[in-house]
Amino acid sequence: MLRNVVAAALLGLTVSASAAVAQYGPAGPYHPGPYGTGARPFASRPSYHVEFRQPEWREQVFYSRYDMDSFVQEKRSNGWEVRVIPTGLDQYRVQYRLSNWGGSRFLPSMWEARQWAQELEATQGLQTRIVPYGPR
Repeated sequence: MLRNVVAAALLGLTVSASAAVAQYGPAGPYHPGPYGTGARPFASRPSYHVEFRQPEWREQVFYSRYDMDSFVQEKRSNGWEVRVIPTGLDQYRVQYRLSNWGGSRFLPSMWEARQWAQELEATQGLQTRIVPYGPR
């Protein structure tokens, strides 16, 4: 009797799985996402890579050692130079800069690349450049 119950349950799972495949179809190939998400484009399509840097030192003050440590670790892991200056009781000055060009996003048109570069310049004060990528 137990064997019949198990067989019926397995048959039900198989039927429901095949019904789902029939309804939605098999899974298609993996697609990394649209160009604006920073995914690397297909090699057959021309695109534009927006790069940025911040060569002048910037400064931020932290009143928590934990917050300062996370900020420093995040900046260093992304290639920024960081200097920590303890200034007193529970206060830290952090200076940081990015002198090398770093990558941002791949975009399918020069217009979109210029829009993204202008946004980086206006909101974050970064220097930007646009590099063509792919076949021309």
